Formats: sequence, C-alpha cells, structure tokens
Amino acid sequence: MKRLFLMVGVISVLIMSVTASVASAYTKGQAEATADNYAQLHYTGATNGSCTASGKNKAGEAQYYCSGKYNFGANTWKINVGPYGEITYHNP
Repeated sequence: MKRLFLMVGVISVLIMSVTASVASAYTKGQAEATADNYAQLHYTGATNGSCTASGKNKAGEAQYYCSGKYNFGANTWKINVGPYGEITYHNP
C-alpha cells in the first residue's frame, strides 16, 4: 500500500513538473511586451520593438532577442528575454 502511494506521488510530481515547464515558457508576444515595458522604463523615447526566437528554453538564457529604437529613433536598444520573463541582457 505504501509503495502504491509512493508511486502515485512520484508520477503526480513528474506530470506537474512537465506541465509547468511547458506552460510557463514565454510566447513571442509576451516577450515583446516584457521588452517593450522594460525599454519604456529605461530608455527615453523608446518605441515598440520586435523579437526573434533563439531556440533556447533554459532559465537564465535568452529565449528571445528583442530590439527597437529610442531617443526618438536615433539609437537602438537590445533586450534579451528568457523563457520565464527574465531580462538576461540589455544594451542601449
């Protein structure tokens, strides 16, 4: 009986971890919104940018490379967004 409960518990944890990792990865739209919000807060006159997928899906690494303009079009910002919404790199 204990073995059955242990097996059910382990299987439940595995299913939840797979579901959580798949469901929590950012989409391109979410990454663009995150990068745009960050740019609006940190760069004067920032415009909305666009993102390109990197093919990576590991925490702390860039899942999307995003860029746009600031200083009313005079300069380019670059922001990398990880799969969980973390900013992994930014450069004015």
